[in-house]
Amino acid sequence: MNDLESAAMAAATLIYERFLLLLKAPLNNQDMLWSAIPLVIATVFITLYFGRHKDEELGWNTAFGNTMIFMFSAISVIRQIYTSPEVNGSHVLLVSNFNFLVASVLVLASISLMIITYFHILPKRVAFFLFSAIPMNASLYVVMTIIYAKVPSDLLTLSATLLLVLLLVIIAKVLRFVVWHLIGERKSEPAALPIKTKPLASGQLQSGSPIADETQNYNPPAVQKQKSWQP
Repeated sequence: MNDLESAAMAAATLIYERFLLLLKAPLNNQDMLWSAIPLVIATVFITLYFGRHKDEELGWNTAFGNTMIFMFSAISVIRQIYTSPEVNGSHVLLVSNFNFLVASVLVLASISLMIITYFHILPKRVAFFLFSAIPMNASLYVVMTIIYAKVPSDLLTLSATLLLVLLLVIIAKVLRFVVWHLIGERKSEPAALPIKTKPLASGQLQSGSPIADETQNYNPPAVQKQKSWQP
């Protein structure tokens, strides 16, 4: 094994350890646990919904709603920064470079995401993936681990976040596939459109009816001219 392979193995091991640290963070912090549970539940039920309704897509309105949820969760994280024992006041929040940076990034990200979805700035396909439940909730989850569980915010955490998003996307696709085959909504065949007919005049028979066909095929017998009676 050469030096490049050794470095790759060491990097993969560090990313895996950081990935496990992200997963175990709620178990070691009760405040984060109660904040992370709604994200997990929402992600699961959104996945189940789109698993059953396979032909539906996200929609700009739902993407905008996800950005609003991101903003509300960001405000909750900022509250946690403000009330933490290490900060204990806004004046210390402004002095602490890290806390101020995290709070500023969350506020700017929330506003930027809402503007992007409100004005449809990104292409629909890109926006619907970025602002879907998995990327948005996974990003919030990682931010919570940084604030609540003091997970380092470095390249290892970023790599572990990408790994987490990839794993969640794969799980969601498998879950949607299973749900679709179990209780998926199948579209029924469209009903035949009624044949439009012209309004008939009074006493006129509609073409195609049995009476009309008999009337059209009826040939009256020749009338014999009677001889006039003469006394």
